[in-house]
Amino acid sequence: MRILTVAATIREIQPFMDFIGKNFERDRNEEIFYKDNLQIAVAVTGVGVISTAYHVAGKIALYKPDLCVQVGVAGAFNKELDLGEVVWVKDEMWADWGVEDHTAFTDVFDIGLVHPDEKPFTGKRLVNMFPPASVPPGMKEVSGLTVNTVSGSLPTIEKRSLLKCDVESMEGAAFHYVCLSENCPFLQVRGISNYVEPRNRESWKMAEAVTNINNWLISYLPYHY
Repeated sequence: MRILTVAATIREIQPFMDFIGKNFERDRNEEIFYKDNLQIAVAVTGVGVISTAYHVAGKIALYKPDLCVQVGVAGAFNKELDLGEVVWVKDEMWADWGVEDHTAFTDVFDIGLVHPDEKPFTGKRLVNMFPPASVPPGMKEVSGLTVNTVSGSLPTIEKRSLLKCDVESMEGAAFHYVCLSENCPFLQVRGISNYVEPRNRESWKMAEAVTNINNWLISYLPYHY
């Protein structure tokens, strides 16, 4: 079983890297960690959709994984999610892929540039079509919104809330797009670091979100396959 695990920043995946570095054998030429029949490659893609798409596509071509797993933190529109909670993202959409007409926004689907069901989209969304066997029982399923600028003002939050997504990140849609296009089974898992509200870093639970997402990786992923 070959698993490619990706994160936007080293901070979001460092504890997992430390764990497999101590408990797995490493092929330094291929940057792959081995244990029994399991091979794990870890890639830090950088922040944002362009960097994520570039690195994930390249790593899939290089490693030909059986499963890709993206982990990281996310802000939550859905206040029923707890700060620090770990969730899996079933589907993704872009927040700002379209045109502004004075005060109105129209996405690329509604103006006819892209068909809502043009591969890899399903009804405008990038839906995980591979039933992920690695989702543990009880982990909540959410919808993701990918942004180029993190929501931090009331006007922006009000507009984006209309899209009815539970969480936002800066990479999720790019990851889904590449994996769906390459027909590679995948799973996106996020730790909730903050609620989407006017920017207030004092209320964030970044450390807790990072700890919990890595605890999930360490306790579950290496032993599930």
